[in-house]
Amino acid sequence: MNKLEIENLPYWKTSSSSPDTWIDRTVKLIIDFGGELINQAQGMDYKSGMAAFQIIFKLQGDTFKIVFPVLEPKKQSDMKSAKIQAATILYHDIKARLVSSKILGARNVFFGNLLLENGATAAELENPELSINKILTLDAGNTVDGEYKEIEKGK
Repeated sequence: MNKLEIENLPYWKTSSSSPDTWIDRTVKLIIDFGGELINQAQGMDYKSGMAAFQIIFKLQGDTFKIVFPVLEPKKQSDMKSAKIQAATILYHDIKARLVSSKILGARNVFFGNLLLENGATAAELENPELSINKILTLDAGNTVDGEYKEIEKGK
């Protein structure tokens, strides 16, 4: 399989906004569309160099978990740009699906992200590489540096 070159994907070095700004915009969209944020996390495994964003939210009666990896750039000095790109793609992806959810229903458009009773999503069952635990090697007992916000209901 060919390695994906993120420098050839949309949103490469097109934004001066930080990843946090894009995640905040994404959270605002979810809320504006009637969703409830459960939590938002981002982290990086310094041992592997892998990083990811995670958003868990409720919409139209279901809970969804989206894990979006930060792809590795050719040059390590471009890691900030890679994080901005990942957060930007995540924003635009969720925005498009939120619009579609008004017509097709949230469960239909976010089905792969539907949070199951075991804590996994349908997407993670299909491709375990999409699991936050796999991306950040949490199951290996490694130390991970990251941010995690638990959102209390009504705040």
